[in-house]
Amino acid sequence: MGGEDVGRTGGRVVAAGDGVRLWAVRQGDAALGVRLPRLRELWARGALEGGRGAAEEREACVLQWSADFVPPAGPRALAEAERMATPFLGVNAEANAALVAEEGRELGSVGLRGECAESHVPVLVVDGESDIRPRTAVDSLVAALPRVERVVLAGAGHLPWSEAPEEFGEAVTGFLDGVRG
Repeated sequence: MGGEDVGRTGGRVVAAGDGVRLWAVRQGDAALGVRLPRLRELWARGALEGGRGAAEEREACVLQWSADFVPPAGPRALAEAERMATPFLGVNAEANAALVAEEGRELGSVGLRGECAESHVPVLVVDGESDIRPRTAVDSLVAALPRVERVVLAGAGHLPWSEAPEEFGEAVTGFLDGVRG
């Protein structure tokens, strides 16, 4: 984030509950409710030789993604996750593993916090108040940035642009209008 060309970058928008601190990925287990045993079964099958077929891979993704919506155990969450998986393009497991490994190295690092502290570009952080990720994750990002504005959307989870599109759009438009001056 540091060292960017302020003349070329008027502002940044960060959406969803991520930050500069590590947190436990297993937060979604409780949110999945009765769907958790099936997801665990699919994960176990994926670890076996031969893995899952395309239909089961899609089902596992839909179940996992449904935890990001509010309420996660509700029918709307499953419908939204189904919509995200249509058409289902699969998951690039190699790229996903590389991103997770890089995130593990960077999150919580002094270097990342330093880059945030050196940023001169205004940043808008928009997150949902009911994101299953801990509030401390986003709090850490907000605390690390010198020029930050935060909008927390009521009734939204990890995907505020999907769950509260009007409010999300208003927050982003208002921020961008402000940085354009």
